[in-house]
Amino acid sequence: MYLDSNDYQTVWNLAHKWANSDPESTEIDKLPGEVKLNIHRITAAIFRNQLPARNKKRVILIDDSLLAWLIDFRHFKILRACINNDFFDKSYLNSIYVRRTHVISWCEKEYLPVPYIWDNKSQTVIANSEYDSSDDENENWYNDLTERRKNRVACLELAKKLWKISPNKSYEQIYNDPIMKQFGNPNVFSLESFKKWARPFAPDQIKEGGRPIKIK
Repeated sequence: MYLDSNDYQTVWNLAHKWANSDPESTEIDKLPGEVKLNIHRITAAIFRNQLPARNKKRVILIDDSLLAWLIDFRHFKILRACINNDFFDKSYLNSIYVRRTHVISWCEKEYLPVPYIWDNKSQTVIANSEYDSSDDENENWYNDLTERRKNRVACLELAKKLWKISPNKSYEQIYNDPIMKQFGNPNVFSLESFKKWARPFAPDQIKEGGRPIKIK
């Protein structure tokens, strides 16, 4: 189904991914502040007809006419409760979809950063790297590393990329980032050891105490 493609995200999933949070691991009564803010922004935009939205059957809140209000009264009611009373219904928010092109256009009008999953610039930052031929003849350096150190190097390199995209993210947010969990293996570090190893290249605004550790 087209709604399951990367061109669409549910409100619940987008609000979490926009905040680098896992949509499946949060609890309704313990939502991170940034996730709450994203839900409020998205639902308010849908409520005000600034951001088109749909469920699996049809487009909802097609305009602000009386007919649309009567047909979609349930949607008006739930969205209003979400915006005004912090009523976060996960099943409902997971049933309402927004489209990539509409979200990008809305973000540009509202001067908001585009969610990284749909930001071509962010994807380029992750994908691109500079070529250096100095190690081309040294074929064994990687094999000389233990599996644990290979995993640590991979995590640290991924952390660098994630900080380029989101320089205000804390050590803990980078350590628990869904991309880190999907493509790295942060469990090779404890959170405290990750802070120490990552400190040399962490953004200045989030640095904490701890000595840099050299990778041998």
